[in-house]
Amino acid sequence: MLEDIPEEIELEPDYLDECTVVLPERQAPEKVLESLAKRLQPKSTVMGFTPVVKVPYVSLLRDHVIDNDIAVEVIIEDTNRCQFPEFASVQSALIDLASANQFQLLETPVSLPYGLWIIEYEKAMSPIVALLGYSDRGVIAGGMVWEENSVYEWAEQRYEQVRESAVRTSISLTGSEEDL
Repeated sequence: MLEDIPEEIELEPDYLDECTVVLPERQAPEKVLESLAKRLQPKSTVMGFTPVVKVPYVSLLRDHVIDNDIAVEVIIEDTNRCQFPEFASVQSALIDLASANQFQLLETPVSLPYGLWIIEYEKAMSPIVALLGYSDRGVIAGGMVWEENSVYEWAEQRYEQVRESAVRTSISLTGSEEDL
């Protein structure tokens, strides 16, 4: 798992003692994301960035945002935007997300070598932080999940560093602009 996490992350060694490692199933790498989705509660807020946009990932996000009144802000690499018109199911999921009014898609020119997700709860619960590593094929290789506050500040700083370079985006879906 650690082989797929870039060295520039500068993760404190103590943080590794406090995380749960989640590995994908061979034929279902999205199982890592599904394990995070199970932790979502109505009125949660999810912030994250990802170097990879795949149909099962977007569909899973749509299902939880719409069904559970969850606010989401996702940052993707600007090179991922060109993929959307190619996949009808991604188009459909993005249109649903755009109509939910609780979804913001941002893009950045910065290369994202890993995924980072922060789940905050409306109630006084500790946030969840997940760091995802990807194989060279763009498949989730595994994740590290923290349910303690210790890594939250670190994750929030990393997220804000990426967000500084990101802009809200509109994506052309089937020839029309949907404002996400």
